[in-house]
Amino acid sequence: MPTLGLSMIVKNEAEMIGPCLDSVRGVANQIVVADTGSTDRTVEIARGLGATVISYAWNDHFADARNAALTAMNTDWVLSLDADEELDRDAGSTIRRLIRAPQAAGYILPVRNYTPASEIRAGSAIGQANDLRHPRASNAGSYFTYEKCRLFRRDPKIHFTGRVHEQVELTIREAGMKLRPADCCIHNFGLLSPRGDMGKKLIYYRDLLRLRVQDEPRDFRGWTYLGRMEYDSFNNRVEALRNFQKALELNPRCVEALLFTAMIYLDLGRAQDALPFLEFNPPDHASALQKHRLLGDAFSQVGRLQESRAAYLEALKMRGRDGELESKLGLIEVKLGLTDSGIRRLEGASISLPARADIQDRLMKAYVLANMLPRAAAVAEVLATQAPSPKTFLRAASIYTQFQNWRESVRLLRRGMELFPDSAELKRALADSVAIDGASA
Repeated sequence: MPTLGLSMIVKNEAEMIGPCLDSVRGVANQIVVADTGSTDRTVEIARGLGATVISYAWNDHFADARNAALTAMNTDWVLSLDADEELDRDAGSTIRRLIRAPQAAGYILPVRNYTPASEIRAGSAIGQANDLRHPRASNAGSYFTYEKCRLFRRDPKIHFTGRVHEQVELTIREAGMKLRPADCCIHNFGLLSPRGDMGKKLIYYRDLLRLRVQDEPRDFRGWTYLGRMEYDSFNNRVEALRNFQKALELNPRCVEALLFTAMIYLDLGRAQDALPFLEFNPPDHASALQKHRLLGDAFSQVGRLQESRAAYLEALKMRGRDGELESKLGLIEVKLGLTDSGIRRLEGASISLPARADIQDRLMKAYVLANMLPRAAAVAEVLATQAPSPKTFLRAASIYTQFQNWRESVRLLRRGMELFPDSAELKRALADSVAIDGASA
């Protein structure tokens, strides 16, 4: 039977490392932990659980640290985990089968990244509802999945590359070896237990990514990672777009860069510029879903409503139940005159996701288009309560005035004035509504 070793790098992971090492009990023949400067009980705990611990002087380079851990391995195969991860309870038998009769030098495992949010989107990955597969994730609202080679043959040709977002995939491919998917997963709990100053951590990782693209300016992956961080973590669309464009210069078929570029143009209201970046053949289900979702948004922005509806329908077919998609599709159908179908979709989305202001806003707009003004006013009032501002109160009051319900308009504007007594717009609107309501009485 081939042997398997666990290889890790850690720093101050005393609260996390125990469950991680317990998850490979009976699976790993060797555990090697490279400690990069812990000041807590991480080293003591790891040694107590049977790990060989080596010290590594941190040099702002994740691949270097992981390769240092690999040098102490003596097993046939290597499993790579982080301290805030655990191997799935059923993964052991699958891994033993894979390494007993290997069809590849490395296996790509899905990593479930749990988050407290009930809905999450990370780049082109769309969150899944928590299925409670792991008890430690019982408080998670959802998870998103990314795939990475975490199981690979111990071979001098195979090593990690990349200052950050390090991986072994490149060296496996460069050596002419094969990568295959594996049907077992890893659970990542890092987002469920934030530690330290997350803002400083994000800035540090961005700095490392900037160093990475300096180290490897011809590697499109580094530019893609940097673009994602600028977009997801810093909301810097201009800089993110520049990085994705650089990635596409190096690899015009980089799906992630294509999707993100389209997303940014849509954010900027430039749907016509987004469409050319959605003319690719998706290589997998996730990118196909995201492509059709973005196509629906782009066609909607440019007024090509039938094409928008077709794109949203395709995305729903791939996704299954999805309140956001149902909401977007419902508004398009109302605009196309398919009022009954559209309203049903919008009302269903509103019930399933009552706290989503964007979904309530689409329902309100659809009611206005369908001349269902009392319902529109009721939804607009809910929105004014959820996200109070002079604008939301004025909008709700204006819908009441459209069907001449001046009394309700006055009531709502007075509520707005209590919250925003200095708003000149609310004062004028209230004075006009009071005068008209008094005259009509």
